Amino acid sequence: MPLRTRRLHRFLTDRRSGAAELAQAALAIMDDARGRDATPAELERLGRRLCRAHATMASVWNAVHTTEPAAFARALRRDMRATVRTARQHFPSRAVVLTLSYSSTVLAALSRRDLRVVVAESLPGGEGRTTARRLSREGVRASIVQDTMIAVAAERAHCGAVGADAVTPDAVINKVGTRLLALACREAGIPCYVLADSSKFVSSDWPQPDLARHRLFEATPLPLFTAVLSGRAAETGSAV
Repeated sequence: MPLRTRRLHRFLTDRRSGAAELAQAALAIMDDARGRDATPAELERLGRRLCRAHATMASVWNAVHTTEPAAFARALRRDMRATVRTARQHFPSRAVVLTLSYSSTVLAALSRRDLRVVVAESLPGGEGRTTARRLSREGVRASIVQDTMIAVAAERAHCGAVGADAVTPDAVINKVGTRLLALACREAGIPCYVLADSSKFVSSDWPQPDLARHRLFEATPLPLFTAVLSGRAAETGSAV
């Protein structure tokens, strides 16, 4: 199988990587197609295919439709670093942070040895196990809890933190369980943050997916979160 075919197949079947990682992969695939002098019609078909494979991920859609791929890639890396810096300011030293699923941005923000991280396993898929394993490799004390124990875990945490596939003007789209975690944090009286670089924010022409068809994902109303933290700003209960 040619390298470009393997790369495309890996992208289309990837159910483990975070949205930011998939956005970078989409940029590379589109750039390769342009380098092979693909026609505009071929690029359009390829872009639709990439977006359909990860319909909930605004960053993939934004990556496919950018008119300046190189600038988009630079901005993505820069804004991810800025988002991590912004988020770390909200995690007190020796804090216990509750999270779920897998997000490369959340993973980077929580890779501090002075934190303890509790990760809901995030079934189906169990991406939370990947997060806990990678944090442990970084020397972070990370433990797994069953999804049904999120409320109990929130009572013992200092704050919650989740990633995002998309941030709309009204809600955060992310793995199922996100709403439960946000509600559990609110009930426990602790803040709950969304970590989202600028590629996750949607424009008015983003074709929002039908979540009844994408049942592994859900929309959680923005007011359930303390703030959406990004490299651009931190806004309470609303997108930036």
